Amino acid sequence: MSTIELKNKIIRQMEYSNDFVLKQISDLLDKCESEIVASDTSGFPLTISEYNDRVEEGLADLKYGRITPHEDLLKEIEGWENEL
Repeated sequence: MSTIELKNKIIRQMEYSNDFVLKQISDLLDKCESEIVASDTSGFPLTISEYNDRVEEGLADLKYGRITPHEDLLKEIEGWENEL
């Protein structure tokens, strides 16, 4: 079963679920959203929503040219070494 098929099946099932089942599903999804899934370069823990936000920020930086090409970064590092 594909992801889309599974989502559609769950949506159909939720349409006929009672309040107890809906509350259980909501609690499970809330728990998944607050679970730590990664950490940043400083070791700060990230939830799935924070992680996804960081990924989106990175993709936007890439799209709008707010990045340093690898070659330029290597030259900058060489400059640091010469300063020592």
